[in-house]
Amino acid sequence: ALGGLWFWLYTADIQVMTFSPIIVLLTAIHFHYSAFFIPLFYGFLGRQRTKETALYKAAGWVILLSPVMIAVGISFSRLFDTFSVILYVMTLYIYGILCMKTRFRSTLAKGLVVFSSLVLMGTIVLSLLYSAGMLMRVTYISMDQMIWFHGSINAFLVILPGLIGWLIEGPKDQLKQKNFPISKVYGRFQLISFQEESVHNHEKLGLVDSLDELNGTTFSADRVSPVIRRFYEDPMAFTLKAAVNFHWWVRPFVFLLQPLFKKIGQLYLGLSRHPYEMQGRLTRFQHPKEERENVRAWIRQNVKGEQVFFALYALHYDAAAGYMNIALPLPYSQLTAILKPFNEKEDFLLKSACPKGSTGDEGLYLHTPFITMKLPMEESFHMKPETDQSLTAVHQMKLFGIPFLTIHYHIDSESHHVSQ
Repeated sequence: ALGGLWFWLYTADIQVMTFSPIIVLLTAIHFHYSAFFIPLFYGFLGRQRTKETALYKAAGWVILLSPVMIAVGISFSRLFDTFSVILYVMTLYIYGILCMKTRFRSTLAKGLVVFSSLVLMGTIVLSLLYSAGMLMRVTYISMDQMIWFHGSINAFLVILPGLIGWLIEGPKDQLKQKNFPISKVYGRFQLISFQEESVHNHEKLGLVDSLDELNGTTFSADRVSPVIRRFYEDPMAFTLKAAVNFHWWVRPFVFLLQPLFKKIGQLYLGLSRHPYEMQGRLTRFQHPKEERENVRAWIRQNVKGEQVFFALYALHYDAAAGYMNIALPLPYSQLTAILKPFNEKEDFLLKSACPKGSTGDEGLYLHTPFITMKLPMEESFHMKPETDQSLTAVHQMKLFGIPFLTIHYHIDSESHHVSQ
């Protein structure tokens, strides 16, 4: 994207600060090579290697950050530019050495990749000489020479053979594929709801048939407070009061999206932080595109009778744990939360992010007809008993580790009344 922007600035003949047109063009080339092809090559090398070492990781971060560091140096500080180029040279030499030491299935592929890395070792040193010359106001490499090797030589002797070599080798990704059931029920740009079957209207129904179904290596239902167990096995016997708090940095976006949330009847939680009662209905759910078993739909409304939340609850298991598998239909997609249970004294915890090294299914996933991707988001529920008839719960969501939504629930069975 940055390379395309700078190339557009060059072709449109737009003045950028005090840069000459040729510097703008060289910057476009710089971003296409250093910020696009080289990270791809380095990622292919990582797939090819049997072990990911600390040296490989550290050099990878430098390769990712150096293009921006060099661009900042060119714009504002020649000294910082030279420092960034020196750091970049070191990491590209690490790349070349690792290419030589790594095993390839194809001798031709390895030859092309190693040849590409060797030429790169040479051209990057010339770039260092140019940068050092600019710092000390001495011409080691002229602009014409810079254009020649930074353009033609890198294109035909670095990128082209490297690309052909990696395409021949075709290193496979080492990502562990998740294989858990996922709902295929999507919403539309209209109220997301369902048709209730009268036969189930008065059936006692829980989010789970029994909390024991979640037992595993990290969780035992016997340790959980009885009131929490009763809530999960019969939530309609309780009233919920929710105090919703969208954090300050996300409130403008939520404000703009409120009309959409209201229209689809999903995540329409409101911006007021005052507690309000959430009424609801829970029913069994069947749909031709619902591949999970024993699914329950929980629809919640605010005091005005407006639908605020619609979720499809199910369970799934692996060898070590049972998981809450919760789907939230969205327009032409759905958000799936895979939550793993934990004990903390009598408390009950559900988390989408687990300790480092965990290989479970937990996480938040966006599913569309074309792709399922894990999101950089975390979700957690922490339920605490208050009395033998009531409990509290804290629901928190984070984006890139930064909290953006916290909901405090007060859940009570003593004052329960039948929702209309």
